[in-house]
Amino acid sequence: MVDWYKKMKKKLLILKIDFEKACDTVSWRFLDYMLERLGFGIKWRKWICMCLYNARTSILINGNPTNEFDVRRGFRQEDSMSPFLFVIIMEGLHLFLHDNVANGRIRGVEVENPSICISHLFNDRSLNNADDAVILSEWHKESLLNTLQVFNEFFLILGLKINVPKLNVFGVGVRDDEIVEFMDA
Repeated sequence: MVDWYKKMKKKLLILKIDFEKACDTVSWRFLDYMLERLGFGIKWRKWICMCLYNARTSILINGNPTNEFDVRRGFRQEDSMSPFLFVIIMEGLHLFLHDNVANGRIRGVEVENPSICISHLFNDRSLNNADDAVILSEWHKESLLNTLQVFNEFFLILGLKINVPKLNVFGVGVRDDEIVEFMDA
């Protein structure tokens, strides 16, 4: 992918985003909204909500379990339904990003053919690694700021927050000093 882009003499911004505690922070209301938007019937939605709302857990302190308490958001990683539900959540993020590309807030990258534009990719290997997103754009400070603003808005809606220490910014066709200057500005 990088070779054809270098031939175009354009600079490429690649933003690798890791979500902080992705499974623990997902909003159940947003999940229900996505289930409805994707055409799940009311019986399915109620069944999934009952599985979530009836969840209880405890924690170990010095090897001793505490009293159980209700879970208010997020998914249990060991639950066999969690990867399925997280994919639905990521579909919501895909639609959110797609809308922001369509309205010009985020610019994608045209791939050889101008009718093909890639703006984001998600990792789907497993639930443990599904909390990554890669954003592709032309090299512009505005693109980075708009992308981060869009993810902040999505956090307010859904609860998925960017893990800032794990945020990576890469440039193709960009010198290392440009990347440093780009991030300091």
